[in-house]
Amino acid sequence: MNSKPCTNPWTPAIRNEQWWLDRHQQILDSTANLGNQIKIVFIGSSLVEYWANEGRPVWEANYAPLGAINYGIGGDRTEHLLWRIANGELDGLTLKVVVLYIGSNNVPVNTVDDIVRGVNTVVDKIHEKLPNTNILLVGTFPRADQSDVSGTLRKIRDIDQKLEALVGGDTQRKGHFFDLFWFLAPSSLDRIYEHLYVGDKLHLNTEGYQVWQREMNSIFNSLNQ
Repeated sequence: MNSKPCTNPWTPAIRNEQWWLDRHQQILDSTANLGNQIKIVFIGSSLVEYWANEGRPVWEANYAPLGAINYGIGGDRTEHLLWRIANGELDGLTLKVVVLYIGSNNVPVNTVDDIVRGVNTVVDKIHEKLPNTNILLVGTFPRADQSDVSGTLRKIRDIDQKLEALVGGDTQRKGHFFDLFWFLAPSSLDRIYEHLYVGDKLHLNTEGYQVWQREMNSIFNSLNQ
């Protein structure tokens, strides 16, 4: 179990690691150099970043042709994404959709209500930057990398239900919510469907990314008009 971070999930915080700063700069360069070509941004933590790894075949077939770009950074919590947004990653873009996945890395270290506040703040800040863009918040996926699997899954369900109530159907912020949870874990909430995950029981494998794309397809297409 990770120790509690010194920052709040709703307060922007930098990660003082050179590889992370380099990745942030790479994203800034993409925003500056490809701005008009970018129509869709997937932004968040490693489950977004790994669309470029395990998810690459699915990405290349379904999202790359639409002008989508991957702004995921592994290990990010809500506070880190807030810092990235405040420091230019979405500046000057004109997007149809932002697909947001963030908060999973807060689960081991923050309370449910603090995580909900953090994710909701991210939605606020994206909307401030991109007031005409649909924001598709993807609910937190099940994970079995913590010792108390059932407790972790129940906590995630609590987070997702509260976020769906806040963001789903939020016409003012153009917020939408997509929940993949029950495609990745059973209603018993005691395990995950391991055949959809890599060995760490946290990240999806290629089949898992296929499920993500397939099940999100309807709402994604409706927002990408």
